[in-house]
Amino acid sequence: MSLISGTNGYTAVTDGQGYYDIKGGAVPGKYTVTVSKFVNADGTPMTVNEEDGMDFGQFEAMDMGAGAGGKDGGPKQLVPDKFTAEADSSLSVIIPDGGTHEANVDIPAE
Repeated sequence: MSLISGTNGYTAVTDGQGYYDIKGGAVPGKYTVTVSKFVNADGTPMTVNEEDGMDFGQFEAMDMGAGAGGKDGGPKQLVPDKFTAEADSSLSVIIPDGGTHEANVDIPAE
């Protein structure tokens, strides 16, 4: 998940229940939220391994390079495109002055 507002941007990884932590916090303001969930071609979750230099941008590049959708053994993006790009996402969150521990983002079911 990414929070984007002008020049401020933050990335967080959610756990199995959808909880996330933005290390160091975020500057107060309104943010556009983008969400990604990648799985391997066999359906197992892809994980970020910072020691190997893997991040979600590389997952996206692998998805496109493999013909998208997990074809040819590449990763598959499970989240609809309308929530994965800043220009398309209708998701948002407001971080108030003083911060919050409750910045919930609901992704509508299709």
